[in-house]
Amino acid sequence: MPNFALAVKKRKTGAQSLLTQLIKNSRLPAVVYGFGTDPIAVDTDYNEALKVIKGASTSHLIDLEVEGHKLLTIVRGYQQDPVTDKLIHIDFLAVSDKKPLLTSVPVELAGVSRAVKELGCKLNVKNERLKVRCLPKDLPAKFVIDLSILSEVGKSIQVGDIATGPGVTILNNPKDPVVSVTIPRQIEETVAAPVEGVATAVSEAAPAAEASAEGEAKSDTAAPVEAKR
Repeated sequence: MPNFALAVKKRKTGAQSLLTQLIKNSRLPAVVYGFGTDPIAVDTDYNEALKVIKGASTSHLIDLEVEGHKLLTIVRGYQQDPVTDKLIHIDFLAVSDKKPLLTSVPVELAGVSRAVKELGCKLNVKNERLKVRCLPKDLPAKFVIDLSILSEVGKSIQVGDIATGPGVTILNNPKDPVVSVTIPRQIEETVAAPVEGVATAVSEAAPAAEASAEGEAKSDTAAPVEAKR
């Protein structure tokens, strides 16, 4: 799987006005830190960085070119403007191709669940990303989950059910659910309501039935007395 590539330039630090000016000029501030390097303040073209972030996320390697010097990195995190959602900063983590790295990998759902399509169940996604440890060369782009396995109500796929490639360790609890199917709450309530109604009706009807039976018994007892007269 080819790496993504992004060119960056070193930048000065310490003045907020410099960051503001960068953003106005469609440059995105970032920092590179991690294996074998001191933190480096950099900036890069906003549009190019946006394309790389969308494609690479945290599960692809990025060849970062810092003024002629290349670093193997992954995205450790990024910040967005709370109003516009525009990127305002990126953290790149430099990694070694010989040392395991820690990152997160997205979960992708594929196929159709019979329990959802035919039985009216609800699909519940519990984990959209999973934490992994592996060498950079073994880093998976995503974990694909086949929903056709979920054919019955109450079935789930747990972390421990996911197959990984050689050298890849998922760090989440193996018993944690990733996706499951359940009966929607409104259906449960609809099914439960008539049962409760029947139970109440039976409960209320019981005394009346007993009273009716008692009256019939008294009537049967009185009949022979009238016959003697």
